[in-house]
Amino acid sequence: MIYLSMFYYFIASIIGFIIFMMGPEACEQLVSKRMDICQKCDFKDNKGLPLYRIEGDIKHFCGKPWDLQKLRIPKRDGCGCDLKIKWTKRWASCPNNLW
Repeated sequence: MIYLSMFYYFIASIIGFIIFMMGPEACEQLVSKRMDICQKCDFKDNKGLPLYRIEGDIKHFCGKPWDLQKLRIPKRDGCGCDLKIKWTKRWASCPNNLW
């Protein structure tokens, strides 16, 4: 039974990712506005760390990266998304409704 739920979670994740990546692109002005909002975000996770994080030199995340914390409450822990991808999707949104 556990394997069935793990399989379902895995398949749902793949389908969600494909749908997300195929979504319409946002204009440059909207992407720039979202970047500014995220970089100024003062929300913190349950450990007191800022949700906006930079891993290495190029990876921008909202909270701990998704693959390091699969179970989360997005308003408290961030969405875990790579923000460079999320900023570019027109229908994407901030888990704290900032954009």
